[in-house]
Amino acid sequence: MSKVNVINGEILPAYIDGKSPRLDVNVTFNDGELADLEMQMKRTEDDLKERSSQYLSMLHAGQVKKGKEYNDTKRVYQIFFLNFNLFPGSHKVPRRYGFREESEHDLLSDKTEIIFYEMPKLEQKVKDYFDGKAGIENLSEDEKWCIYFKYRHEREIKPLISELCRREEGIMKAENEVVKVSRSFKRYIRQMSKMKDEIDLRYKLRAARREGIVEIARNLLAKGSTSEFVSEITGLSLEEIADL
Repeated sequence: MSKVNVINGEILPAYIDGKSPRLDVNVTFNDGELADLEMQMKRTEDDLKERSSQYLSMLHAGQVKKGKEYNDTKRVYQIFFLNFNLFPGSHKVPRRYGFREESEHDLLSDKTEIIFYEMPKLEQKVKDYFDGKAGIENLSEDEKWCIYFKYRHEREIKPLISELCRREEGIMKAENEVVKVSRSFKRYIRQMSKMKDEIDLRYKLRAARREGIVEIARNLLAKGSTSEFVSEITGLSLEEIADL
């Protein structure tokens, strides 16, 4: 895959009273496959496991169009990045789910997959790296990417992130794109700050100019000038002069 498009994150319900969820990041790849990426910083009151299967089902069913074959549907992924452990009894990252037979575990269809990335389970992996107990060769591809996502901005983890960038071509490409976006964002912030400063300066100049005009008007009135004369000289309205 060489291209990813972010698409509308709203899933239309199958019937008028159906629930219409709003996805965090809904993308389509250039081969037509779909993925919903959900980020959860903390546990919510709803059942996340049930929500994952419902979101996946709606993504999959949404592809079925009149006149098309079922085999025409593309693979869909429901992916969760969790900042907590949903499956505390396992250290596995990620956890992948599909449709399998209950005892022989053969896969019924490869068109759907639910994936959970529990980020806290990476802490021990990172600790082992800095303790010299394991290198990045001991990490799976998923673990490498998750460590990059979770720890990229943490200064004390920088040596690990730098090694991942040096040795993993995909992560290096991602880092280059992040740097480009970061530079563009910083340039945008600088431009907005400059515009704000210019607007503030114009506002201050206008305020100072008005204060000077008001002071002139007050002096003219104090010397007995008529309101009409003051208005003609200063440009202030008769109502403004009456309020002085």
